[in-house]
Amino acid sequence: MRMFGRIGLVFGLFFVIVGAIYGITSKEYEGFPLLLMTAGGFTLLAVWALWMFRRARREADAGGEEAGEPHVGPTIWPLVLSLSAIAFVLGLLAATWLFAIAGVLFVLAVGGWISDVRRQWRPHAEEAHQVEGPRGPQTA
Repeated sequence: MRMFGRIGLVFGLFFVIVGAIYGITSKEYEGFPLLLMTAGGFTLLAVWALWMFRRARREADAGGEEAGEPHVGPTIWPLVLSLSAIAFVLGLLAATWLFAIAGVLFVLAVGGWISDVRRQWRPHAEEAHQVEGPRGPQTA
């Protein structure tokens, strides 16, 4: 994360310099703001990454990991979602029939991914709602 932040800051500085040179030497006006927006995007991501790295380090120093957040296991749905998004864009550009199929597949992939995550979090949520009573663990 720290390396990503540093690389992002370098790219941000690079695009600011290139944008300034391009704005001074070029007669066209579209490239200059686009290069500055690119620099801003890289800088924003870099600052966010460095901030998150610093926050994670503080939490680790303060007391370790938070208990209670389950790990979501691997699932096929992100791949299906990304492929359907690509097909969706290709459908916009080339074929209407591909656009319709990709839209349906996109909605199914989102629903499948959400159901997978909910199914993996459900046992953890049930553990969080159990309360220790006089006869042992009971559901609240």
